[in-house]
Amino acid sequence: MTLEELQEINRQLERQKPVLSQILEQAQLAIVNSQLRLEIADRVVKTLSALGYTLMDAEADATYEGNDYRNAYALKMKNLAGDEVVMVIAPQGEFGLNSLSINTFSQTFLDETATHQNAQAIFTALEAEGVRAAGPLECYPQARQEYQHWQQLQQKPEKQQITTEKAPQETNPLAEPGI
Repeated sequence: MTLEELQEINRQLERQKPVLSQILEQAQLAIVNSQLRLEIADRVVKTLSALGYTLMDAEADATYEGNDYRNAYALKMKNLAGDEVVMVIAPQGEFGLNSLSINTFSQTFLDETATHQNAQAIFTALEAEGVRAAGPLECYPQARQEYQHWQQLQQKPEKQQITTEKAPQETNPLAEPGI
């Protein structure tokens, strides 16, 4: 390699520094936001445990979508009646903003009113734990069926990106202070 070729490579590297810096910043934000979802999940487990739900197997019943830490974090808990609650904590584009989706798969809660009351009790308990809602609680008549099929959730290939733009919100967005 000639000196001139080395100098050209050096110039190219200098031009790429801002891009590399931006990539590193995005990676750092993704790691911190991922940790934030884990901390919210820890509070969800404590809250649902107090309401009679159990995380049966932490290895098998908690995962990132597609096993990718940039994606939503989901966990599944059950109560003695066999009701399942799948909580999905998903990044909402803007750093530090996540949505929390409660999906109840139950033979006990058969009507929308009971499902809404259960969701409200969970969100009230989460707020008491310090998880703040950035918007109103929205309750849909049906849980998202894709969350009942756990293996599909683990293999989901989608990737989330952290941006500075606000994303549309479908569920109850949560903002965690201090991180």
